Amino acid sequence: MIIQTYKGVKMKPLVLITGGGGYLGLPLVKHLIQSRNYNILMSFDNINETIDDGIKADIIIHLAAKLPSYKGDPNVIMETNFNATKKIVEQKSKSTTHFIFLSTDYVFESDGNKHFENSKRNPETIYGKSKALAEDYLLNESNIDVTILRTSMLYGYDNPKRSNFFKFLHQKMIREEEVKLFSDVFSRPTHVRDLVTFVEKVIEEKILGVFHCSANRYINRSDLGKLFCKANNFDENLIIETTMPPDGRWPTELDLNPSVIFLEHMKYPIHIVVKKCLTKF
Repeated sequence: MIIQTYKGVKMKPLVLITGGGGYLGLPLVKHLIQSRNYNILMSFDNINETIDDGIKADIIIHLAAKLPSYKGDPNVIMETNFNATKKIVEQKSKSTTHFIFLSTDYVFESDGNKHFENSKRNPETIYGKSKALAEDYLLNESNIDVTILRTSMLYGYDNPKRSNFFKFLHQKMIREEEVKLFSDVFSRPTHVRDLVTFVEKVIEEKILGVFHCSANRYINRSDLGKLFCKANNFDENLIIETTMPPDGRWPTELDLNPSVIFLEHMKYPIHIVVKKCLTKF
């Protein structure tokens, strides 16, 4: 991280975080504020406000996006995830800006193969395509320092404004209702605190390139549900295994091979922390 000075006084870098109210954004903003090493400029939801306010940032952490669960106009996904990324770079960055972009395993094809940082991408969804295009722009056309963090299923706490797999499962279990979970939908669940502290490391050491921020355990949804039930003393027999229907909208076997640097940094393996994964923020 470059520390600027003015008349001998250290100046804190200005960090712009888009999506500051999101699942990763909330703990990341809190963590960076508590470090007292940065001046933080946050955008919670409205990307247009971020683009239009005219302030140039030393570091941009771009988290705001339309998620795979978005059911509206597909053009909105492309506009938000790809076109808005370009506009932020064009209007908010300086030549020395460090741009950190949150990407996804959805940029790959769900073929059951391990996908490495340099593997060929073949996204199957509009969400994955929008993220892949944003990656291409940042790496090949932006002319700024770029870090791309691809991640898989994030978990770690309960955000009341956002549904997630564990919250859904918990509600089913406390009502003692059977729940069908896919045995062919895989991911590498990643604890949000591991990603938050890795982002800080990326900033501090200005680590550039493409990294897979995913855990070392590759697990399907039904086995993940059973792991959750066992940790929290729920009845595993309420979980009924099923498979994704042919017209299902979720990719199935997406194996995002984790980067070594992230695994070395990881402190929250899922088999240990799954019991506390619904703690309030």
